[in-house]
Amino acid sequence: MVYYRLSEFLGTLLQGAGISERVEDLALQTHLSSFEHVHSPLLSSVVHQSFARATLQLGCRPLERTEFIQQVRLYLLEHPKGLGENDADYARMWQSVLQGHVLAVEPLPEGPMIFLVRSRLRQSFVDWRLRYQRDTWTFQGITSVHQFPWYRHSWLAWSSAVAAVLIAGWVGFAVAPRGTNLNRITASQWAQQHGYVLEPVSLATALPKTLAQITGPTASVNPVVQTPSSSVTNSKGSSGTTKAGTKFLAQVPQALSFQLQMGMSLHDMSLFLAAHHLVPSAVWFDMQLKNTGADKDVHPGTYVFHTHMTTSQLIQVIRSGPKP
Repeated sequence: MVYYRLSEFLGTLLQGAGISERVEDLALQTHLSSFEHVHSPLLSSVVHQSFARATLQLGCRPLERTEFIQQVRLYLLEHPKGLGENDADYARMWQSVLQGHVLAVEPLPEGPMIFLVRSRLRQSFVDWRLRYQRDTWTFQGITSVHQFPWYRHSWLAWSSAVAAVLIAGWVGFAVAPRGTNLNRITASQWAQQHGYVLEPVSLATALPKTLAQITGPTASVNPVVQTPSSSVTNSKGSSGTTKAGTKFLAQVPQALSFQLQMGMSLHDMSLFLAAHHLVPSAVWFDMQLKNTGADKDVHPGTYVFHTHMTTSQLIQVIRSGPKP
């Protein structure tokens, strides 16, 4: 503004001489050069850095403690700010200025630079104005003393976030449903709960051949089943109750009937077999059916399985289809 007014004034005086346009061009060039000087990249690079580091990068002489305290003491005597009144307080001010960050660096046309520095002193923020010219620091005053809002502190924001996460986790744990204890049930209990019937295998048809293999060469080829503790007649004609027959009766396979109805899936059958401990798990048996292709052609009906069956035997029963 000063340059433009000067150009207008000189233009009015020198209008008759015909050099007003040259004066305006000269004033504009001077103003633009001053603007470029103010917005120097070097000065902009030290903004928001610490005051001590900024002065080092710009090649300025460090601010000495004694000269700072002398000037600040005189200033605070005339303009009390309640920041301190003894040497210890002044030393803390000097240290806070060195650690404070630079808000702006303003160069003046005659050469000096003005530093605006913001430092934290106790619970307040203080804005300082310092002038540097020819290796000499001059304290020009305190431009602002203000309190920083408590809710804008970074430590408070982080603490609030951590507390919110902890509270949310505790509330989620408190309202989460507790897991129920699983009770193991027997095959007969499972069948009764799901409407199935366990059919035992006839001992008269299953015992003779297997018992002859158990009792060895001295056993009769056609033993007679009399009671649950079977009596076996040997080659000498003597009869008696054998321990092998009693053990066999305890291991007699049982028939397990499963009714596959319309709308049911093979997974229900796998659950049935897993509940009777014929397969390790229902999902595992589903994969076996899929790998062997037995799941492609299954019809509704009654399927009869026996205990002690192998996996291949179970799959063969499913391939054979339901009982007529």
